Amino acid sequence: MNPADRISKRRKELGLDPNELGCSLGLNEAWYADIEAYEDELESTLTLRQALSLAERLDVSLHWLVFGDEHSGQTLGSDDIPILIEQHLKASSQSRENFENQIGWDLGDWSNPREAQLESSLIFLRDLAEGLGVSYGALLS
Repeated sequence: MNPADRISKRRKELGLDPNELGCSLGLNEAWYADIEAYEDELESTLTLRQALSLAERLDVSLHWLVFGDEHSGQTLGSDDIPILIEQHLKASSQSRENFENQIGWDLGDWSNPREAQLESSLIFLRDLAEGLGVSYGALLS
């Protein structure tokens, strides 16, 4: 079962109206419909803040929404991300710009790590985790 199917099934189990649920996340009707229709829509269009809010409203973990199971491994907090980035750049002798090109994203400002993480898209966090060689699931837990 993919994320779209899990979201749709869980929403129906809870008897939640899709339009009301989407509105509570700041999504219009069509956007929320896409979340339940396309398997990659959750990761490609929602910020971490929106995805966490969706998980909360569905009374499940974000890890379950994305992967279909509960996370049992290492967890990385938002304060760990800038440290991991700096460690990676130092260990790889890579410039920030080259690393950004490698992962395909501008890293932006991480002076407030929690806010930066919450406003990041899930797909950015996935690509960042891959570039850093850490578990994507650990960044979501």
